Amino acid sequence: MLERYGGGALASPVFAGLARLDRALIDAARAELLQIHVASALYEYVLDLARASREHGRLLLGLSTRGALALLRAARIAAALRGGEFVTPDDVKDVAVQVMAHRLVLSPEAALEGQSDIDIVHTILAGTSVPR
Repeated sequence: MLERYGGGALASPVFAGLARLDRALIDAARAELLQIHVASALYEYVLDLARASREHGRLLLGLSTRGALALLRAARIAAALRGGEFVTPDDVKDVAVQVMAHRLVLSPEAALEGQSDIDIVHTILAGTSVPR
């Protein structure tokens, strides 16, 4: 099954037209992302979101340190895509569901009651103070 379905994806006509990105371009993009300023209050905000997920009663497993780093990295990318020079709380919020939801483990009670990881992320975002 792996040979039949797993190997031919890159030979697909969809991928044939895509150009290969130059390593220097990728390195330049990464360096540019590091120039996007993150205020200390935003670092605290990301930590507060991670802490809130770890303390949430409907979760067995909250956002890990690597998850918090991914959230910050994604927020930087969101800021860069909007042409910003710094990360805003809205940048963090804009990427939070995509970054956080699949990293959380619901409690059995939450799953039985039909709550989703996305619902919990929205609850965490609503309950966490946003820096000004």
